[in-house]
Amino acid sequence: WRVNIPQADTTNFVYDGTPKTYVLGQSAFYVIEGNVQTLAGSYTVTVSLTNTEDFEWEDGTVAAKTYSFKINKLLVKAPAANNMSYVYNGLVQDYTIAKSSYFTITGDKQMNAGSYTVKAILNDTANCEWEDHTVAEKTYSFVINKRVITVIANSTQMSVNDQLPTPTFVVQGVQGSDNVIAEANIVASYRSVNVAVA
Repeated sequence: WRVNIPQADTTNFVYDGTPKTYVLGQSAFYVIEGNVQTLAGSYTVTVSLTNTEDFEWEDGTVAAKTYSFKINKLLVKAPAANNMSYVYNGLVQDYTIAKSSYFTITGDKQMNAGSYTVKAILNDTANCEWEDHTVAEKTYSFVINKRVITVIANSTQMSVNDQLPTPTFVVQGVQGSDNVIAEANIVASYRSVNVAVA
């Protein structure tokens, strides 16, 4: 008795966490193995005759037929870079970037001025990949610029032979809990104010 050979399944399978079935015609004359898989990867589906003494395939053979069953990785869109400009303000600042259950964002919250690296890391590289078919972490530059502090000296009047007064000044641009330490130095008739942020 000759048995029709099942037609291959041409479905494009993509991982989504649920079982995928490589569909072949059912028959009492053969058994199908390996046609249900969940994870991304390449598999072999085997179709074997139940009785090789009495049955054969339509091509006259009795050996098991095999089919290639591939589940492609899920393509994940990488988050776009944030082109915003950040300036130190004494608070924790967030590098605004798209979030997803498929990847983890690190380094996106910083407070002090400086250059940082934000990373987007795929959570499951075995079953997912970026749209460019890579799995390496994506990196983004996060720069918090220093804040400009302005020192304005207050006007002081004095008469000849008066003792030189202690200069006073106003500091603008201080943020948060920053502590401004100022030193006023008088040299002859020249007055300078040195300001440091601690």
